Amino acid sequence: MAHRPEFIAPETRATLFKLLAGVAALSLTTACTPSAKKLLTQSRMPSPVIAQKPPKKPLSPKNPLHVATAYWGKVYQQKPNDPRAAVNYAKNLKAMGSTGKAYAVLKQAALAHPEDREIASELGRLALARGELHLARTYLKMAERTDGKTDWRVLSALGTLNAKQGNHKKAQDYFRAALRKNPGAPSLQNNLALSLAMSGKPAEAEQLLRKTVASGYDTPRVRQNLALVLGLQRKFSEAKQVASLDLPQERVSANIDLLRNIVSTRSLAQIESPAPPSDPGRRLAALGNPAKAKGASDRTGAGT
Repeated sequence: MAHRPEFIAPETRATLFKLLAGVAALSLTTACTPSAKKLLTQSRMPSPVIAQKPPKKPLSPKNPLHVATAYWGKVYQQKPNDPRAAVNYAKNLKAMGSTGKAYAVLKQAALAHPEDREIASELGRLALARGELHLARTYLKMAERTDGKTDWRVLSALGTLNAKQGNHKKAQDYFRAALRKNPGAPSLQNNLALSLAMSGKPAEAEQLLRKTVASGYDTPRVRQNLALVLGLQRKFSEAKQVASLDLPQERVSANIDLLRNIVSTRSLAQIESPAPPSDPGRRLAALGNPAKAKGASDRTGAGT
């Protein structure tokens, strides 16, 4: 039996969106990272080396990322008003995990060069990753172009920003625009799918996530998002099967029980006005935490 579109209350929507994927992080990942050795041999000036994730351990002074960061740090100290030096230094600091310092460098550069779109792009995306949504919007809109040449990363970040604020129609427009520039990008497909799910289109979200998995981007994060989207459609058996690929059985069971509780005891289609904070938001927040999940289930059972 087909289900009509389902809508989610604002506070529940925000909690579930955060739970589903950590969208900001996904949409801010770089597409592919050239080898540091290649970057360093292309020119006497090291290019910024961008890492997918900050290193967990201190790097050797001879590590290419460390070398590039040190180089651009010296250039920046000598030429603090040089916009390219600021951007390259900030990129390397971010790759090293020094996001606070990168943020400070970019804010200073933005004050000195208010019309520089690259600085605005870097600062806006980093502000978004830090949860500073107002500042993120200011600089991402500055980085957005009117001639159709906006960087796909800016479009993606604007999509994430709007999704976080519950404006899913606009978010989906941005994600689709980014996908036109970077077709098949897994992070974009994932984030678009989550926004679709949050705006009452879980079937479309499922289709897109399956496409992402089929393209070879079969990661635990995407699989868990698929499991949750399946759960929102009451496909609990399949959701459990997918979730079990990465999570221990007790955690899978807790997650599925909570999703089942949410869609059965309070139909998402009926949540048109804010629900009490203790109702489904608290249970959603407990997903992934067996102890909290059990407590939420116990409380629900006691009230029936």
